[in-house]
Amino acid sequence: MWYPLSMTDAVPGASRSTRQPGTRRRTAFQVGLAAFLVLITLPWSSQAAALAFHSAQCGHLPIVGDNFAAAYEYYLPSDGGYWDHAFSIVPFFGPSGYWCTEKEARFGYHHAVFPGI
Repeated sequence: MWYPLSMTDAVPGASRSTRQPGTRRRTAFQVGLAAFLVLITLPWSSQAAALAFHSAQCGHLPIVGDNFAAAYEYYLPSDGGYWDHAFSIVPFFGPSGYWCTEKEARFGYHHAVFPGI
């Protein structure tokens, strides 16, 4: 006996989300790739964001502190090695502090003896 199809019966081809095979995997791969790129670039972009924040806060380029190998040195924007310490190649050895004046930087740090190196 033949009955009319009800709204709850499954009809082939009538589903709203007809996905092609592999689209879920492709979407997961794209999301994973985007997250990977963000995590890779985050240490460098956070250094740039910190420098931009302190530049806006001071109104000029801030003094950058570095405590690599327990040196506790600070670099003025006019020093030769300023940009080498403002943006580190190894992201976790980046600047340890920013100051607006040299008087603030002298509290616990000393001016680099050879700032150009």
